[in-house]
Amino acid sequence: MKKVNLFLYDFLMNLEYFSKFKIDFEFEKLARLHGFVRVFNFKDCDLFNSKFGFDCTYLNIDKGELDEMVCGVLVKICVGDLNKLSEIFTEFELISAEFEDFDNENSKSRGYFFRMRHFDAVDYDFNLKSQKEYLDICLNGCLNFSEKFSLNFKKTTFVGDNTLLEIGL
Repeated sequence: MKKVNLFLYDFLMNLEYFSKFKIDFEFEKLARLHGFVRVFNFKDCDLFNSKFGFDCTYLNIDKGELDEMVCGVLVKICVGDLNKLSEIFTEFELISAEFEDFDNENSKSRGYFFRMRHFDAVDYDFNLKSQKEYLDICLNGCLNFSEKFSLNFKKTTFVGDNTLLEIGL
């Protein structure tokens, strides 16, 4: 069966959580997506609230400038499983894109990523316990790969106009 790359950029980079969708996947590589920014900006997501129990502001990808980028994890999955995820992620759009290897900008791959379609923008809630738990899952997922990857996540993830690194999270 044909396989495709899927780019994970939020708490699903913690592959323990991605595995809860019960699809077969293989870690492909760490990657970068140019022309987008990662930002905490939406809250109402029945899928995440019901499946994972989070009640917080989630990460999403917004269009950005050409020099902006998002780091993430490429996993290889069967096309049938991508279709299954599309049926699960009904509130999201599936986008085809080109990704570059995290450590080698000359190595490119094609793949897909999901991002929220329509939402009312909501700010990161610094006082919410589940917000910190969500962020910790993201950070631990990054640390499973490397300190460099985790630092990049903090430098390229926005809360409002500031990065996680700038605000000390």
